[in-house]
Amino acid sequence: MGSMKDERRRKAKKEWAEFQLQYQLSDEDIKRASATGYPLQHFQNLPGTDNSGNEISMSQRIEEFHRQWTERVAKRRAEIETGAIVLKVKTPAKKTPHDPKWAEAKQVCRLTMDDIRKAKELGLSPQALMKNVPSRSQEWKAPVKVWIQDLYEKRFGARDKFTKNSDSIAGDSHQSTKTISGMPASRESEISHDSIVRDWEKNAERNSEKSYLFLRSFKFNDYGFDVDAAAHELHQTAFQTVDCTRCANCCKSTTPKFDQSDVERVAAFLEMTPTEFIGRYLEPKPNATYNTRRAPCPLLGKDNRCTVYEVRPTVCREYPHTDKEGLAFRTMGVANNTTICPAVFWIVEKLKERVREGN
Repeated sequence: MGSMKDERRRKAKKEWAEFQLQYQLSDEDIKRASATGYPLQHFQNLPGTDNSGNEISMSQRIEEFHRQWTERVAKRRAEIETGAIVLKVKTPAKKTPHDPKWAEAKQVCRLTMDDIRKAKELGLSPQALMKNVPSRSQEWKAPVKVWIQDLYEKRFGARDKFTKNSDSIAGDSHQSTKTISGMPASRESEISHDSIVRDWEKNAERNSEKSYLFLRSFKFNDYGFDVDAAAHELHQTAFQTVDCTRCANCCKSTTPKFDQSDVERVAAFLEMTPTEFIGRYLEPKPNATYNTRRAPCPLLGKDNRCTVYEVRPTVCREYPHTDKEGLAFRTMGVANNTTICPAVFWIVEKLKERVREGN
């Protein structure tokens, strides 16, 4: 954190120095400008003429602005002293005792204060939370945040919560869609690759937890439609619209998994031995599968096209799995994919819309 602040200070200092050099300003000019507390951009945008339309230098602009600012400050101080302005006295918030163990758990487990509150209501200790942080070999294990949420819902009534709040969960995100057979008509007449990607970039990350809770609600609620059939239909529409070669975020941000058959098939395609292929591209894992050593995937071309597309790994061929059966039982994976793939985010948003519309 400190290094970031230092970097910002260095950047600001450099920009002020360039500004001073550009307009041949004195140190006193810079001192006047800094005293007002206004950012550099404000002075760069000051009008270059006076009230008579005569051109004035940057030094004169700063001097005049500083004079006006000084007068405003003096006037406000006088009004405060005479009682014309009564300042509101902010009552200091009641501070809770700082507990270093809970603070450590919050940081290690990446929790919010609301997560900590729920953990305390559940009677969990900081040590219990930190003990349940998934290791790199436990990809199947839910993050502590989700674990707390699950426990909290089981104890305090998940069914009631999802039934009462399904509308708010489903309706939080911006909607952009076209009419689909069996799906409700939307506010916009059509969708496009660009509109889907823009919506994903703006909303996916901040809605990831809500998307998980919404998808998980299919386990507890019957919304009156077949979720798999709806997802399959939306999957077809999404991937008729989204151009993966204009995005390729899945290839750029993840390290795809190769099983032994994938290794042999791709290695043969590249005219390499499996050992050569593994040594050049893959990182062995304890369960005898492999992942690429880095992201973006080294097999991704500069044109965002897979260089081994015809023989690509099974996990890539099946991604993002929204056309498979059992979506309600793969909520963690689908929710994670909403932050990786614009099409998945759109599919989930459309499911939310259908729940909200009651169809």
